[in-house]
Amino acid sequence: MDGAKSNQDELALAERWDRLMGVKDQFAGELESVAVELPGEPSRRLRECSRWLRRGADLESTLQRRHDLGICLPLMKLSRDEAMTDAALAEAARIGACVIGRDSTTRPQFIRKLAYPLGMLFGVSLLAMLFSFFVSPMFEEMFDEFGIELPAMTNLVLASAKAVRRLWWIVAIVIVVAAIANWGWKLTSNGSRSSATNWVDYRMISNRDSLASWAWHVSLLLQLGVSQCEAVKNAGLDASKNWLRRSSLELHRCCQKRPDAELPPLLPGSRYRMLGKAMQVPESDGKIGMLQEVADYYWDRNRSVGDWWISSLSVCLLCVVGVCLFLAIISLFMPLIAIVSGLTSSK
Repeated sequence: MDGAKSNQDELALAERWDRLMGVKDQFAGELESVAVELPGEPSRRLRECSRWLRRGADLESTLQRRHDLGICLPLMKLSRDEAMTDAALAEAARIGACVIGRDSTTRPQFIRKLAYPLGMLFGVSLLAMLFSFFVSPMFEEMFDEFGIELPAMTNLVLASAKAVRRLWWIVAIVIVVAAIANWGWKLTSNGSRSSATNWVDYRMISNRDSLASWAWHVSLLLQLGVSQCEAVKNAGLDASKNWLRRSSLELHRCCQKRPDAELPPLLPGSRYRMLGKAMQVPESDGKIGMLQEVADYYWDRNRSVGDWWISSLSVCLLCVVGVCLFLAIISLFMPLIAIVSGLTSSK
């Protein structure tokens, strides 16, 4: 009986997908129209989904791409009696914009949030380059003319300036290599497992953030009528963490062996018990709502913790830069004070 029900569900799902593919060009056009009204990253992601639909997306890959699934879900949930009218397509496109907007507020934005301290660090680095090439040689020449013994701190600053003049090209190479590596990462990842826009943000994805995306993906699949067993597997294939993919596949195998048994915890003995409790809720609208609430809580918690660490890092960076500048200025003026004192006493 369970096998017959599963086959009927798959048939109904395939039929709904075929209906969507019948209007894919019109829907892609609606997504592009909405994308024109959006800025930056949301507009880019909607255009990507539009191109992906036009190229001939398939049902299996859609179930494994949570963002594209969230965009297509309103149309796939329509019953046979509900026609895919222009109004329905336009409304689904607007919902898709909300899905992308939600993604932009939940995904890691480490680089963007560090824009100010990184900009300050870039400015200080530029000043250090100018000092090393134009100012430091003048101080070195002046100190050599007077032949005074320089303090250790002053020697350290002048030696650092010499190192910058010799090795500045290494910094340029590192920046170019990092940019090329990030570009290559974007091409290979293809956005299938992460919504991060750069490698740094991708590496900053925490376990809590990955579990939130996983729970949200499972809730979307359950809304579509996919069985819990298949929902766990498809969400795991889209996970950004290898351990989460392995755990999801293990749950899928357990579910296949014992379809009527209760699913074991995703992370036994872990501190993420809320997700385990949500997965134990019987399959119903309550389970879908519980998973979405857990996902929202994990996203909010992860964002709060991330903002605290970034704020602390920004303050520490600002303090370090300030101390370094203060010591550099003191180290250069100490010999000048000694020179002036010597000239004054000689008179």
